[in-house]
This record gives sequence, C-alpha cells and structure tokens, in this order.
Amino acid sequence: MLLVILYRAETGQLRRAFMLASLAGRAATALRLNHERPDSSATSLEVRRRLMWSLKLVERYFSVGLPEFELCPVENIYIQLPCVEYQFSSDGWDWSTLDDQGSYHISVKLEMFRRDVMKLNRSLALCDQPFSSLPKMMNDFQQHLDRIGTLLPDGVEPTQEQLERWITSQWLPRYLIMRLSFHQIHIDLYRLVLRRFRDAAPRVVLDALGVDFLDHAEAMCIHHAKMSVHTIATMNSTLVEEPTRLLEFDTAICAYTASRMLLFTARFGQTSERTSEEFALGRANMCFP
Repeated sequence: MLLVILYRAETGQLRRAFMLASLAGRAATALRLNHERPDSSATSLEVRRRLMWSLKLVERYFSVGLPEFELCPVENIYIQLPCVEYQFSSDGWDWSTLDDQGSYHISVKLEMFRRDVMKLNRSLALCDQPFSSLPKMMNDFQQHLDRIGTLLPDGVEPTQEQLERWITSQWLPRYLIMRLSFHQIHIDLYRLVLRRFRDAAPRVVLDALGVDFLDHAEAMCIHHAKMSVHTIATMNSTLVEEPTRLLEFDTAICAYTASRMLLFTARFGQTSERTSEEFALGRANMCFP
C-alpha cells in the first residue's frame, strides 16, 4: 500500500493517494506497527519501524500540520527511530555501499521537527495580540536544529565536491531530501516573522518584535534558500550525465519554497543580504530539471 500511495502521489493522483493513506494508517495501527515487539528478531523489529516511519514521512503530503489529517499522531508512536543502514545490512554485504551515513535516520528526526514548526505556524495565525515568548521559542528551535546539524554527513554547508560525490550513490534520494529538509525547516521557521510575507505571523505579532530580530530572520531565510537552491542546482547540473534518477516527492516542494523565498526577498527584502531579482530568477531556473 505504501508503494501504491507513493506511485499515486508521483503521478498526480493525490486524491486517491489520500484515501489509500487513510487505509494504510488504519492497517498500521491494527498491526500495532506503532509499538515495539520485543519478542521479534532484530530484522523484524527494524522492518516494522521502517514501515511505520516511512508512512509518517508520506503523511506530510496530506496532513500539512493539521492534526485531524494525521494518520498516526507521533504521540501514539512508541518505537525507536530507524537505525543507520549498515546496521540493518546482512553479513557478507559490502558495508561501504550500504552505508547511507544516517540519512534516513536523520530524515525522520527532521520530519518530526517540520511537523512542530508547521503547528507553530498555525498557532501564530490565530494570534490577535503580541506573542512575547516567540523569540525564545524560535531560539530553542534553532538550538535543536544546530544539534541535528552536527549529525549531517558532510556538515551543514558541504562543498561542491562533497555534494557531487553522492551523485552515483544509491542513497542519493535519501541524502538529498535529508539536506533539503534541513534547509526547509529553517525557512519555515524564520518566514513566520518575515515582513510583508503573506504566510507570516499577524501584524500585531511582528510589530512587537525588534528590528534586529526581524533582520536576522530575513537573513536566515535568504541563506538557507540559497543553500537549498545550490544543492538542487549542483545535482541537476551533474545528473545530466547520469541515468534518470527518481527523487523523493518532497524534493520539488523544497525547491519551490526556496525559489519562492529568493524571489520574494529580492523584491521586498529589507536587509543587505537580499539578492537582485536577476539572481533570484536565475537560481529559480536552476531548480528545473
């Protein structure tokens, strides 16, 4: 069912994917995939975990942070995160080819974080008075992101050579979505206080925040949008010589968000980090396959 849901989403049949996802969520709960089975073998345990977490990753396309559309709320998931790939491999395999350097494990961590940021976004949209604790809350989010950043393969800002090294890897889709998701969370978090941005917090919330804080938020949006676009552009320019690769559906969402952010700040940005419209358009075009 999970494979069929992904196929429907990739081919634009999101309505059918949505209905199948609901059935898959019920099936997962019925099979108690959201609970550990201590009496099972290590392989069986990990298969169950990966099915549950993969379903949770797919859920983002339908819930968008809305609890009423969650297939299985994270509060009801009582299992460990998926292990790194080489720990899941069988004896006799070449571990160097099986090692995704924790990309899948980190992707699940980031997905839970994206969910929290989307919930904050929806909470702020209802505010009709200043939210004095918002800067501290966002700082706490950033500290958590910094800790996750220390786990990323190649670090927070990989070099061109490090990115290109993954082109021929079988784990490219995992690595790419892990890295894009890291930048996406920063954009989702800081665009909450981006001046004149349609999806930002209400005016009453922004007016109570300091200029330095608002400038920092805009600079972070621009920086991570650039990093996201750079990653996609690097892959696009290098993959021309490689066979067609099927990437994760969320890659397109991250590319759109980063391009939109660069175009918006090029026109309405108020800091020195803002780019020219020509630069923003050029980077947006580089995201097209």
